[in-house]
Amino acid sequence: MDIEAKVAVSAAIGGTAAAIGGGKPVRPVRGGFATGAITDAYVVLFNHLAQHGSGGDEPTKKGGGYVKDRESGLNFLEQTAEQEQVEVSMYELETGEYFVNPWEGNSIDESHQNFEVRSDGIYHDGSRIVAQYHYGPAKLGYSSEGGYNDMQFAHRYNVTVFHISSKYVYRFSPKELWYWIDPPTRFMAKDQFYNK
Repeated sequence: MDIEAKVAVSAAIGGTAAAIGGGKPVRPVRGGFATGAITDAYVVLFNHLAQHGSGGDEPTKKGGGYVKDRESGLNFLEQTAEQEQVEVSMYELETGEYFVNPWEGNSIDESHQNFEVRSDGIYHDGSRIVAQYHYGPAKLGYSSEGGYNDMQFAHRYNVTVFHISSKYVYRFSPKELWYWIDPPTRFMAKDQFYNK
């Protein structure tokens, strides 16, 4: 369940339990149900925010999901890619949010999922995608420098693509790389990029 559903269910259960158990009213016009409902709703919401911040639940293989910020998203990409031995990608949206793509059945050539193509760019959940980040394990033959597909994606959809290897990050900008002649230059050390 998403957080809204969890809060609603907890409120209903807490309210019912308080009413049956004879809970004290919040105000004279309300019974014990309101006290239990409010208390349990706050407990669930507090626990959720303590674990996930405002980014929601941890992304899943099938549905992906939002993460609370860029740094936690980059760390999640790397840990998941190494653990699952697949490439994992993430979008940065114009709203400042970060969405990790689903990775079930994903391969090195299928890293750009969950977007809608419009005449003025690509979108996810109605928000324009401004950058795409991806990390893949070297054991699968994942290129340490990025490739032609990264450049092509950046140009086709007018987004900046960040290809992350075990040591370095390579940036593919639609405004800077027009020809694939030499391998791309290193944009930044990975650790520096994560803490930027």
